Amino acid sequence: MTDQEFKAKFESIKQSAVAEIATAIMRKDAPFLQNVSKEKLQQRAYNASNGLAYEGVNSLLLDIKQAQHGYASNEWISLEEAQKLGASKDEIQNIRDTWRENYADKCAKVHYLQKTAMVNAHKLDEFGQKIPLKNDQGEQRIGKNGAPLFEYDGQVKTNPKTGKSYFEIRQERITLEQPILRTELLYNVEEFKSIDKEKIRELNTQQVKKHLLKNLQEHQNGNDRTRVFFEDLKESLYPETAKQIESYFKAQSFEKEYIANTKNQPAHTIKPEAKQSVDKAIESSKAAKEEVAKKDYAPKTKKAQKSIEAKQQEKTKAKYQTKTSAPKKSKAMGR
Repeated sequence: MTDQEFKAKFESIKQSAVAEIATAIMRKDAPFLQNVSKEKLQQRAYNASNGLAYEGVNSLLLDIKQAQHGYASNEWISLEEAQKLGASKDEIQNIRDTWRENYADKCAKVHYLQKTAMVNAHKLDEFGQKIPLKNDQGEQRIGKNGAPLFEYDGQVKTNPKTGKSYFEIRQERITLEQPILRTELLYNVEEFKSIDKEKIRELNTQQVKKHLLKNLQEHQNGNDRTRVFFEDLKESLYPETAKQIESYFKAQSFEKEYIANTKNQPAHTIKPEAKQSVDKAIESSKAAKEEVAKKDYAPKTKKAQKSIEAKQQEKTKAKYQTKTSAPKKSKAMGR
């Protein structure tokens, strides 16, 4: 990603966030327009599958969406995460099939730049080099893509339910050469009636402590940014609106009650010079959200569904053949 591309994407995200804030104020359901108790402020928007809170402007946008639809829960998940938490296939398919009519306005679009990724760790020799994965003839095995294979690092564990042993590959975090812009559509857990509530993680309060204040203080420049900070939005907002949001963040960070000051609330929320770009952002945000939904959630045609099922069967068959033909050591130690 070039610097120019990064700046363009970052600006698009920023204007989309300003549009959401402006729309919430016009609807009069922005959370910072009313008093909020200390206890309620600590019920931060977070991911129900891992217990981690959303940060920066993403956190504020989820608070806005929660207030807009009157959700009691502060727990958010993607459709993929909902499936892992036990939501039924029928319920998830219904959301995909009726997304435009019933869920386009309910879901929240969050953005972040992924700078790192978790990958399988390879075993290294005494010189720090990856150890080749060899076949019975002592030759290095080659993958389907023509690339040489190497042994994975990890340890043998026992499944407590079956008593069978398996090899668990160790994971490690790497820094990506180029950041990846990620966009996710999130849904409040209240939209899933079939979800297994016992699988929902509690909010990790240690991780969220004072992180919003940190976001305000650590306003950065260039490609080091991983998300839109509140400071980035100030230039498009009236000072009075910016102060309200900043006070909301600080009250949340310092675990205090938030007292709204709406006496000097400007009628138009955003500065005139920013209005045109924000109006465009509102339309582009709707279009972008539909584009994500089209790609990930659109109902499959019968022909497409059959193609997907056929590919899955081929993949399962190939995986089974690999397992039955590969040497035990290779199966356990590599890919």
